[in-house]
Amino acid sequence: MVVMKKVLVTTALLIPILMLFVFYKGGRIIIDEVSPTPQTLGTEEVGVAENSINLDEKYYSYSVFEVKEMDKLLLIPNFTEKLTSTTVQEKYDCKLLVNAGFYTEDNNPTGLFVSNRKTLKKWINNNLLNGVFSINDFLTPRITKVQPDDPLISAVQTGPVLIENNSTQKLALSSDKPSRRVVAATTGENSLYFMVIYNKDQVFDGPYLEDLPSLVAKVSEKEGVSIADAINLDGGKASVFYSVTENLSELTFVGGYFCLTN
Repeated sequence: MVVMKKVLVTTALLIPILMLFVFYKGGRIIIDEVSPTPQTLGTEEVGVAENSINLDEKYYSYSVFEVKEMDKLLLIPNFTEKLTSTTVQEKYDCKLLVNAGFYTEDNNPTGLFVSNRKTLKKWINNNLLNGVFSINDFLTPRITKVQPDDPLISAVQTGPVLIENNSTQKLALSSDKPSRRVVAATTGENSLYFMVIYNKDQVFDGPYLEDLPSLVAKVSEKEGVSIADAINLDGGKASVFYSVTENLSELTFVGGYFCLTN
């Protein structure tokens, strides 16, 4: 991220400083004016880039969005069309757009994938992608380590599970590297939140995956929300987080999107 400050001064008056943040995103230059008053969790659009948390003296920015209209949340497969996030946002009129789970080298889901009640791929055993984020016919969002038995509107197998039953999980990883992270999280009252944690100076960079459970717990504590379960979605260059207060687009192909329509 490149930060530019422009200060205009007349001979008699000091004109207020205007701060502009310039984001380079997938070949596009987007200039956003900084919001003067950060929003708090509990509003429909929440979190701004200036929100930050730290772990071991490393600071990360984060944004959070609560989904209150579950009937308007779509899981859009993008394995064949390969649409950009900008195209998807315009096509479906998304006020929130977040990447879904991972995909294979031949552009297929890596595990269970259910969109609009249609199963594109069934559950597979995978130690890393060890969870399912799903929404059932009662519009209840859930994060589980097994495939639910009831009819599902949407489901994506992804992982790892970061928080289970209010307990942060200790991750055992054979390899790990810093990357922007996107997370789905639910509370005991079945509220759904999406969040992104990243390095504001290098927006595709972020924390190690093994640190993500602790960082999600820090966001939960800072924002006063009791997260019961949380799961990792795809991240890095194949991640997207678009809302009124945030616009982090992808650099490479994204296999699926969660879109909250207007």
